Amino acid sequence: MSLPPESLTALVLCGGAGRRMSGRDKPLLDLKGRPFVAWIAESVKDRVSQVIISANRNLQAYLEVGEVLPDDGAGQGPLDGIATCARRCRTPFLFVCPGDAPHLDAAVIDRLAEAMEKTDAPVVVASDGEQRQNLHLLMKSDESARILSYLESGRRSVSGWLDEVGAVVVEMPELAGSFKDYDSSDDLA
Repeated sequence: MSLPPESLTALVLCGGAGRRMSGRDKPLLDLKGRPFVAWIAESVKDRVSQVIISANRNLQAYLEVGEVLPDDGAGQGPLDGIATCARRCRTPFLFVCPGDAPHLDAAVIDRLAEAMEKTDAPVVVASDGEQRQNLHLLMKSDESARILSYLESGRRSVSGWLDEVGAVVVEMPELAGSFKDYDSSDDLA
């Protein structure tokens, strides 16, 4: 990786309502004795200067894993969590990932960082070789104003925002397992 850890903050998005899991907070689900979010934080900790968890409920449980930052406009979706963190970020770059993908390999950060340096794009986003993984991205922290402008226009789609800012897609099919998420009880089984 070419970007030094002190230039990166990791944001783990844990603000969802868990509708597909009967209201259960997916990042707090157990995998081998630890919540998903703990696996993610452990995976990225050596690649970043700080791990922040974006959450709007069960804050005490998340505090056991790391620093928690509630969204400024709860209910606005993941972009609000990203914008909230980016505005407060003390590093020039922000790595974002969802809290329901506990198999994240830190090599995803390395690949995104390489692409960020080569392209100087404001945002780079991972692809598993078949589809873009919209919530696995690396961005310049100063992009928060553009996210807020996008939200203020009434739009909330992460995919739409990525298209609007011209995010560079980074193919990494060899890391496809990193993007495995859990959306239902069947997935957990």
